[in-house]
Amino acid sequence: MTRWTATLAVLVATLAFSVANIASAANQTLSAAITGTFSTDGLTVQSATGPIFDNQSHIYRVDISSLVGGSPTATESFGASSFDVVLSSSLSRVGITNANVAANWRPNNPAMSNVADQGGTPIPNIFTGGDNADLGTANDLLGIVQDVDGGNLGKTVDPNTFAPVADPRQAIGKGSPFKLGSVYVLFNGGGTTPGTLSFAKVAYSIANTAATPIFGQSTATTIASVNFPVTTLPEPTSIVLMGLGIVGLVGVKYRRRLA
Repeated sequence: MTRWTATLAVLVATLAFSVANIASAANQTLSAAITGTFSTDGLTVQSATGPIFDNQSHIYRVDISSLVGGSPTATESFGASSFDVVLSSSLSRVGITNANVAANWRPNNPAMSNVADQGGTPIPNIFTGGDNADLGTANDLLGIVQDVDGGNLGKTVDPNTFAPVADPRQAIGKGSPFKLGSVYVLFNGGGTTPGTLSFAKVAYSIANTAATPIFGQSTATTIASVNFPVTTLPEPTSIVLMGLGIVGLVGVKYRRRLA
């Protein structure tokens, strides 16, 4: 099994590469998006699909996803990804964890059923034997890594019959983005400074079960920043004055027409 070292600027500095491992035409596109909004105590779901910019503070969920593109062969698939999360001054970490929000990286690790390695040992989840965690200093949102277990990738069987079965891990991010996990941030929507959630040291690797080693060379890439715009609403007095101004302008135009 290959373990990815999250403290390195590239994912595979500890791997030895075969001369037969040539560049792949496959790639990964990593992306981030606001996908949920919660009360500041994390107890209330205020939007299940996106942001609420209403001049109030909220906790926001940001999902990070991977899409495998280019021209992957039948033996090529998601291998690994890694990134740091960087918060601007108007964003802060969430200090609570409950069913809705999390103080740290919340991985997406879907279950697999009726899938085992060649020895018949069940592989219960997508990232079993691999990683989907904050592997740098614990819970600092730096060195967040996902990698599948290359030791049994594409070598899966039915645990009851030992008949070969398709490996769901080889479908990660193919056809549609696969959610790797989520980070949660608190944004002061009533402030005057926009928020920016950005990413550093972003890299990925394509796995190829027909190559040696299975994991390809690390490729540096980017994840577009997620922006939190300030939407300061006018004070009630200002709204009244604006209304009076509009009425006044209408009156001036009417008098001019009568003149």
